[in-house]
Amino acid sequence: MAQSVGWAETPGAEHELDWTGFYAGLSAGAILNESDIKATHVGLVKNPVHDNIQFTSFIPGAQAGYLKHFSNGWAAGVEIDFTYPDSEGHADVSCGSCPGTVDHFTVKNRIQGALLGRVGHPFHHDQWFPYLTAGVSFADTSLGYTNDVGDRYVKNTAQTGWVLGTGLEYRPMQPLSVRAEYLYTDYGDALNMNLPVIDGTEDPAGHAEADLASHTFRMAVNYWF
Repeated sequence: MAQSVGWAETPGAEHELDWTGFYAGLSAGAILNESDIKATHVGLVKNPVHDNIQFTSFIPGAQAGYLKHFSNGWAAGVEIDFTYPDSEGHADVSCGSCPGTVDHFTVKNRIQGALLGRVGHPFHHDQWFPYLTAGVSFADTSLGYTNDVGDRYVKNTAQTGWVLGTGLEYRPMQPLSVRAEYLYTDYGDALNMNLPVIDGTEDPAGHAEADLASHTFRMAVNYWF
C-alpha cells in the first residue's frame, strides 16, 4: 500500500512532511507559441516565403501523478497532464507591386498532453519542493493556407515533442499544495503540407512547412490522496 501523504507525527519519522503519494489537480496559465513558416510555390505573391510568428493564449489544464519521498531527502515521480491551449497564429504575406493580393498562413496548437518525470529536494520543514521536470509531449496541431482567389489547403497532424521545465510546489497544509511552473516544449518541424496549385498555377515542388515550440507559464493546485 502507498504511504499516506501528510505531516510525520511519530518520533524518528524520516520527513517533517512526507510527499509520498498520489495527487491530482487543475492548472491555468499562459502559453507563448513560436513558429517559423517556410513555403515555396511559383504562384505565391512572394516566393519563397519565410516568416516567424508568435501567438499566445490562456491555457487551462489538469494533471495527476505519483511522487515518492526517499529517506535521503530527495523526491521523484511521474505525472501526466492535459492542456487546452486552443491557440492559433497568422502570417499574411503580400507584395508591394500587387496590392490586394495576400497569401494567408495559419498555425494552430489546439490540444496538448504530456508524460513527465519530476525530481527535486524538499526543504524548510519539507513544505517547499523545488523540482526539475522533463518528458514527452503530444499535440494536435495544424497548418493552413488560403488566398484571395479561393485556394485552401489544411494539414492536421498529431505531433510528438520533448518537454523541459522547472517549478516550485508549496504544501502549507494537507491535503492541498500549490505550485508555479515553467515548461519549454519543442515539436521540431511539426507541420509539412503540399501546395500543388495556387491561383491556377501548378508547381510539383510547391509546399509549406512550419516548426512549433512553446513556452508555458502556469499555476496549479493539487489534492493529495
